[in-house]
Amino acid sequence: LKMSPKDYSLSKIAQIVEGHDGKILTSYISPQADEELEVTLKLNTIDIGGMLQSFSRFGYRVSNTFNYEADNKILEERYAALMKFLNI
Repeated sequence: LKMSPKDYSLSKIAQIVEGHDGKILTSYISPQADEELEVTLKLNTIDIGGMLQSFSRFGYRVSNTFNYEADNKILEERYAALMKFLNI
C-alpha cells in the first residue's frame, strides 16, 4: 500500500483486513523518496479481492500483490509438462 504519512493508520488498515476475515501476520513500513509511505503486509489469507476494493475505497493505493499459491500451481503444471515431454 502507498499513502501519505498523514493518512497512515495501522488500526484502520487492520480494520479493513479483519472486516474481510483476514489477519495481518507482519507489516513493514518504509518511507519513499516522494514523501510517501509504503506499507507491506503479509496476510493469512489468499482471497484478497474484497480487501483490495476496500483499500481503494478508503483511499489507499495498492501497488503490488503477490500470491505464492498461484505461483506454485503454475510451477507444478510446468513441471508435469516437462516430465511428460521427457518421457516421450
